[in-house]
Amino acid sequence: MPLSISTEPKPIASAPQLANRSFATNKRAKLPLITADSKDAFWRDYDLLTEKSSVKIDNVVQEIIKQLKQETLSNIDKGYISLTNLEVSDKDYQKFSELVEKACLNVQNELLKSFDLKEQDLTGEVGDQIKRLAEESALKIRESVDFMKAELVQVIEKNANMTKDELKEKLLTKFDQLSEGRARTIANTTSANVTSGMQHAVYKDLGFKMMWLTQRDGLVRPAHRQADGMMQGADGYFTVGGEKTTRPLGEGLSASNSVNCRCQLFPVEV
Repeated sequence: MPLSISTEPKPIASAPQLANRSFATNKRAKLPLITADSKDAFWRDYDLLTEKSSVKIDNVVQEIIKQLKQETLSNIDKGYISLTNLEVSDKDYQKFSELVEKACLNVQNELLKSFDLKEQDLTGEVGDQIKRLAEESALKIRESVDFMKAELVQVIEKNANMTKDELKEKLLTKFDQLSEGRARTIANTTSANVTSGMQHAVYKDLGFKMMWLTQRDGLVRPAHRQADGMMQGADGYFTVGGEKTTRPLGEGLSASNSVNCRCQLFPVEV
């Protein structure tokens, strides 16, 4: 499902190589206490990290929308009604993938720092998760762009009898909506997916159990409010809103259960 409501991905840069050996150290990881205050502080720290990545990703999505806008309006000026020739630069998609990989490493490093593990090596599974998240994000941004193109086609088809200037005005309104709302949704969802995805990979590697964590404010959707404090089952899954998944924004969740989700995973010692 596209990120905007939630092709084979082009090749992306290889994920950084991580040491392929299991977690082993004489120093035990420092875990936060399971209290309301500690969970709130933990959520805020990683929400801030997520927001920083989201802003950078949003800038790239804005550039993609700007590119679509320029090409669409140029086509209308030339009298072209079809949008089949709209193409987004591969360079913009590459920037998107690179930011996702960088966001993955930032979350990984922050987790190790918060556990007082510093340069602790992780297994190859964490590196594999970075690659999976980058590939998944690359696929979804392309799906989202295709979805935006389809919406632009609908605007043109519904207003085919308008003059050129009137049609351009309609399209400008649509592009404003995409820039102000859709781009932010894509950026927020992508960045939050990276945060929970890396939390899951690192916790699993270090042998921690996982707890579903929300911000517990008025913006939390009902199904997630009910999941707050839930421990993963023996099979490693959570059941949220009737859907099974390994983590917030994870596989198995519908768009209504994942898009713009701010939930995270809290580490618990086995």
